[in-house]
Amino acid sequence: APGNSPGIQNFASDLSYTDGSSVTWELIGNTDLDRGINFDGINVVGDLTITGTSTINLVFNLGGSTVLWANTFWDTDQSWLFYDVADSLSGAFALGSISLDSAGNSLGVNRGSFAITYQGSDVYLTYSAIPEPSTTLLLAGALTTLVIFRRRRARN
Repeated sequence: APGNSPGIQNFASDLSYTDGSSVTWELIGNTDLDRGINFDGINVVGDLTITGTSTINLVFNLGGSTVLWANTFWDTDQSWLFYDVADSLSGAFALGSISLDSAGNSLGVNRGSFAITYQGSDVYLTYSAIPEPSTTLLLAGALTTLVIFRRRRARN
């Protein structure tokens, strides 16, 4: 786990993970701001190499955490830079465990999901929100109206 819950860990050269390695990433607030203060980050000046199955476990319920899945922050997609890699990246992480929020609630499959994504040689943790059913119905209604309007214009 990088830093001082959360924090930044710096590597002045290459960093390698072997099969069975695990890393803990911590978030203590409903925010995607202030890397190293509100969430963990790792800076690698050289290459990042991941071999075998190495996992990233997500922790949201540290002492002092204010992460709540019910907060509106979790209604939209989010992204956090975890590994800032100066040179190259080889291999990929697997997503491990996801802790409860600060109130002891689980994320739930109807709320959203986390994933590990890669942009260049950097590693991000991303959250994809699942739209509320009312939002989905509103979008479906707008699309239906558009189709009907276009059909009426085509007939005239």
